[in-house]
Amino acid sequence: MKFPLVGTTTAPVVPFLPPLLYHYDFSDASSITLVGSKISVVNDLGPGGFNLSNTNDAQRLTYVIAGQNGLNIAQGFGGQFIRTSVGPTNTPPVTYFLVLRDTGPVGTLTYFLDGGSLNRTSFLSGPGSNAYMRCRNDASGYSNNSTAPGTFDQVTLFHDDTTAFTDRLRVNGTLVAGALGAASSTGVILAAAGNTAAPIIGELCEIRAYNGVVSAAGLTFLENLLSTKWDT
Repeated sequence: MKFPLVGTTTAPVVPFLPPLLYHYDFSDASSITLVGSKISVVNDLGPGGFNLSNTNDAQRLTYVIAGQNGLNIAQGFGGQFIRTSVGPTNTPPVTYFLVLRDTGPVGTLTYFLDGGSLNRTSFLSGPGSNAYMRCRNDASGYSNNSTAPGTFDQVTLFHDDTTAFTDRLRVNGTLVAGALGAASSTGVILAAAGNTAAPIIGELCEIRAYNGVVSAAGLTFLENLLSTKWDT
């Protein structure tokens, strides 16, 4: 799904946004260090300098040139990931924006982002599960979502420090029901869980995390920006 930008004859007004916690953009080749065709380092484009790295060649994501909408992306085949060595502290509330595609077997559970125990009690698994930011390639998509398997999606996840906040998952601009649980931890790992389990079969395009609650205007602006850029 692609969101139409309002007022295309003038530049959109950028609403107030919380501080950027981290930002990884695989389309920005200047922020990527390669060993052959594999990614060894991804520089954080945010102010914190929380760079991702992996020294194990067999576990490195593959860099795909012009993989989506003419832009470069990262690809995992079921055994690859990349992570920070130090920080950040993911103290809620944090709002995450991801552009990704899950191409794994139907029903396979994979982790696209572990931002330090993103405990979403109804996020794909049953109540009480410690779900992190994970996706499943089947008709239910991310959580009761009708997105077709194998498509690129723009996902927004809001993480708060209480269980009182519901309906905080958005897929391609559509609210998806669910609740968030309390959690606070340190570090970021992309394409697998914190213990490197359940790595993705699919692609990652861009990840942004904001240290706070993004307003309705901010959600519209950022989701439009990412969906237009990546043609989701």
